[in-house]
Parts: sequence; C-alpha cells; structure tokens
Amino acid sequence: MNDSFLFLGTSDGRSCWQRAHTSSLLEARGTRILLDCGEPCSRALCDRGLVPEGIHAIFLSHLHSDHVGGLPMLIQNLWLAKRRSPLPIYMPREGIAPLKRWLHTCYLCDCLMPFRLDFRPWRAGKTFRWKNLRVRAIRNRHLEGLRRLCERPPAGESLSFRFEWGRRSLVWSADIYGPEDLAPLLAPPTETLVCELAHFSPETLFRDLAPRRFKKLVLTHLGEKALRRLPGLRRLAAKMLPGKTVLFARDGFRMPLP
Repeated sequence: MNDSFLFLGTSDGRSCWQRAHTSSLLEARGTRILLDCGEPCSRALCDRGLVPEGIHAIFLSHLHSDHVGGLPMLIQNLWLAKRRSPLPIYMPREGIAPLKRWLHTCYLCDCLMPFRLDFRPWRAGKTFRWKNLRVRAIRNRHLEGLRRLCERPPAGESLSFRFEWGRRSLVWSADIYGPEDLAPLLAPPTETLVCELAHFSPETLFRDLAPRRFKKLVLTHLGEKALRRLPGLRRLAAKMLPGKTVLFARDGFRMPLP
C-alpha cells in the first residue's frame, strides 16, 4: 500500500450529480482511515475493493448530515460483507448515544453485527497515536454560525486534524468557520493542506495562507459557484500563492503522499 489521500466525495452541503458528499481515505504506513462518511461513501469504497476489511478506523469531524449521512449504509455493507475485525469510530462525544439509537432504529443492532462498533469520543487538543500515525484534533468554529441562527442550538463540536508519520505531515481542515481556524495546525509547517472551500471566499483563504509554510494545497468541499469559476481560481491561486502547488479535488482523485 502506497501512502495516499483518496477523495471519495468532494461536494459541498448540496447534493450534486457530479460529486458525492464529503468523505476521504487517508492511507499511510499500512493504515487506512476513513475521514467523514458522506453518502454514498460505501459505494465508492466497494468500487475500490475496500469493503469489508479495508478500513481500519473512521474519523468523524462533526455531525452535519453531509459528513455522516453515509454511515448507516456503510455499516450495513460491512455487516453483509461479513467483516470480523472491530471498527473504531472516533467522533464528537455528544453524537455517540444518538448515533447508537439511530443505528438500532435502522435494524443495525449489536446482536446482528459480526464485528464490534467501537465508539470513541474525541479529546480535542490532545495528540494521540493511531497505529503508525500521530493525530492531533483541534476544535474549530464551524458551528458558530449555526448557534447564531438557532434559538436553542444543539450542543456540539467540530474538529480539524493534523496527521504526522515519520517526517511527513498532512493537515485536514474538515469544515471550518474561517482560515484562521487552521493556524494551530499549520505550526509547525506541513507538507500538505487539504482545505474546504464552502464557507468563505477563495480570496480570503489565499490571503490568510500566503505567509504560512506548506508545500501543497488541495481544495475540496466545492460548491457550484467555485466549480463555475475554476479557471479563474487557478489563476488567482497562482498569483496569491506563488511557489505553492494548488489543486482542486474531484471525486476519485488519489493524491500520492511521497
């Protein structure tokens, strides 16, 4: 297994015929971690022969439906494919009990599963080891807008991540409120930044990232507005981020991590 980052779904929160919802697969040092679980991630994984035993863990950044909506179908596929090994699912603590009830309501009961679903709450701000990776989860402000809109907003947290293995590193923004949420994860510098582009303008992101130290920026979580202006965005990125590689992800794009 070569180290890589596979984009299974790159759409924003709106359903789009060209793109699936947010889900990616980080493959590093023999470990495969599914990052978020937007639908239809199970089909994308099946297409690549990665069900039932090909996933070692699932990391959920937050509980918006475009990031977790594919999880019950994935678990059903793992059940029917006769997975045997336990499946750790790291996620915000407040979602564990409701998710267990949801799965039970979908008839995905513990008594039917030939493998154990191992739900583990995040400890934000802590660095921990998963297999051969060092992982740091940092709270971001993505849910602040939701709290302003709701009279009784749901309690919850949203997280971004830094992965390190050997001398390599990768930062995955998940969903954030603004580029400044990335600052704790970009110090020390990183080789690769995978960043969403659904909740702020490209100009705002490029301006904030210009003085920061990284080699490659890959943009995902792309809406129709960004897709319509891709040629212009490529020119803008080249102008505002000289010397850095900037890519725009599509579903199925596998990025080598040399």
